Amino acid sequence: MRKIIYSFGVILALSIASCTDFVDPTIPYNNFDTGVYLRTLVAPSPSFNFFALGASEFKVTVEAVDIEDGKLVRDVEVFVARRRVQTVTPEVKIGTIAAADFQPHTLTLPDVHPPSGSKYPAATFTIGIAAVLQAMGMTEADINGGDFFEFRLLLNTTDGRTFTNTNLSPDISGGLYYRSPFFYRIPVVCPSSLAGTYDLSTVGWCGNSYTGRARIVVDPIVNTSYILQVDLDGTFVDDFSLGSYRVCYGAATAPPGSAAGLRLNDACGQISFNTAGSSPWGDQFFLEEVTVAGSVLTLKVRSSWDTGGGVFEGGTATLTRTDGTNWPPLRL
Repeated sequence: MRKIIYSFGVILALSIASCTDFVDPTIPYNNFDTGVYLRTLVAPSPSFNFFALGASEFKVTVEAVDIEDGKLVRDVEVFVARRRVQTVTPEVKIGTIAAADFQPHTLTLPDVHPPSGSKYPAATFTIGIAAVLQAMGMTEADINGGDFFEFRLLLNTTDGRTFTNTNLSPDISGGLYYRSPFFYRIPVVCPSSLAGTYDLSTVGWCGNSYTGRARIVVDPIVNTSYILQVDLDGTFVDDFSLGSYRVCYGAATAPPGSAAGLRLNDACGQISFNTAGSSPWGDQFFLEEVTVAGSVLTLKVRSSWDTGGGVFEGGTATLTRTDGTNWPPLRL
């Protein structure tokens, strides 16, 4: 019986010890090396518009977090490169964030403790893409839709260390708490905004004119691919001749539609028909000319069918916007 009581006393003593908040270990935690990271408070734009590249800018706000409340930052260097598929240009330096640029702030983020803005300083770096291209020795002509700008931050500390995207762990770069990638890859995109209803005037190959309304409808599968429709007899009908079939063949002839797969494609402002069979007889349709003058878009359309003497089905169509805006830059 005495043996049972003794065992119970040992268990009770162990239980009490295990409830202690902290037991000073033999590991010297105070000698651990600590790093510095840059928490992203305001992220850069998720993309750059290819058609307004000169007006775009790279802007990021970062918070310096270290054991000395941000005082270990000497400066932050900012670099950029252009990526095209797997080819990346050499990096160039486009600026420096000085230690003095890191100041107290009031920005707050969820899921961060201590709350952002309560103790760590932050700085904002901004540079226009025109200046970026100049530093890279490039012009807008050197940038294509689908390219990427890759911005990298390199933090130099007062004790001679450096931190960037190549010497950090995934939780630091992408974690909800740390948000410190040191690297931002921003795509150059080509938003397409052709969809809408417009005034239409078309001169067909036979010399007759059609006046009415046309609309450009987004393909439900690909948002840079479109179907052309014309208001014929009060109903919008797929018509890639833009009314020329109606004025040259009459109402009894079906216009070239989209059932066979014909679409108007927009590849960063370069528009064309994919040349699938599109007329009721399988003839193909092509764009021969594209002209933009403010709110007026002129398309010269031709089919593969020679009506005689080298005169092909088709016509010249003018689509005019009435919403007070202009067409984006478009070309053949």
